[in-house]
Amino acid sequence: MATVITANITAPVLRAAADRLAELPHPRVIRTDVHHALYNSAPAYDVAQAALDALTTYLQKLGGADWLNRFAFPRGRDQVVAELRAAADATEHPPRPSQYRITYERIGRHHNVPPLSVAAAGSGQLTTLIEVDARKYLLSPWFEVHVDLAAMNGWIISGLHVSGRFAIEVLDGGQ
Repeated sequence: MATVITANITAPVLRAAADRLAELPHPRVIRTDVHHALYNSAPAYDVAQAALDALTTYLQKLGGADWLNRFAFPRGRDQVVAELRAAADATEHPPRPSQYRITYERIGRHHNVPPLSVAAAGSGQLTTLIEVDARKYLLSPWFEVHVDLAAMNGWIISGLHVSGRFAIEVLDGGQ
């Protein structure tokens, strides 16, 4: 029977890996050190992989997960330990989804697009939901959606052109 992997399993693995890295004698670590710490802290390979996925997801939200997946220069041990512990906390206590209303200025050649009301936990999930909605109005399947929650707006790019703009409104407090 397959193990069901939940935050109750991955968060302790992330914390144990952070403790292992904190005990290393050298002040800088590389991705292999992180991988070894995760795999040695987990009871099974799939649990270690789930913990690595949770760490990668957390770091992608911060915009800096590339060093885990490809060659990169060593990083400060204390910084990586702090990131592992923060990822464990984020895994145990995921953000509560917020309700958003997306009001489109236009999408492609369509100017009277109805607003979209969605619940999303962060800009990544909100971007995905807007992409699904925008796909109905665009002829080209190749486009990107950019969400700026700080400015509460975003845009849709297709090729080299802006194919749409939208405003974001938070309907509840959320996080």
